[in-house]
Amino acid sequence: MIGDLVRKENTSRMAVVLAALLRSGLPFVEAVRITRQTLRNRIFRLAMDDYEAAVTAGRIHVEIEDFISPTIIERLGQQAGVVQPKIDDWRAMVDCVMIDTAYGGHVFNAVLADIPEKKTDFVEGKYDLPAPAGETTVAVKIVDMLGEEVLTTQVLGG
Repeated sequence: MIGDLVRKENTSRMAVVLAALLRSGLPFVEAVRITRQTLRNRIFRLAMDDYEAAVTAGRIHVEIEDFISPTIIERLGQQAGVVQPKIDDWRAMVDCVMIDTAYGGHVFNAVLADIPEKKTDFVEGKYDLPAPAGETTVAVKIVDMLGEEVLTTQVLGG
């Protein structure tokens, strides 16, 4: 219950602040940076660090710089004794990354699926895709090695 409340409070704060900054004419990347500073929850701040997408010259560039799966971190913490577990590369926790460049809010239509061929391979984390004409909602879905999905969206263009 408390986790749900924290998620809702941070999601609301993020949406209100980001919308206000974008309405004021601030560039997207700068608006994301400022919004990140207003978030109280570390996971939400990291999520804002993780995801940056921009439409430039008809292309959508998505770069995932970091990803933290709360469930995996919690499980590793339970298994750890004196030594705290450390994950050197966020991509080791990710089974796949999928991107929908025209997400309508109901059906996820992946235009890109980054699924490593071998268990020792990692997802790329950087993607360049053609942008649909006009305003679009880009959705990035990350599936961790436990099968849990994280979906983040961003409205771009217009």
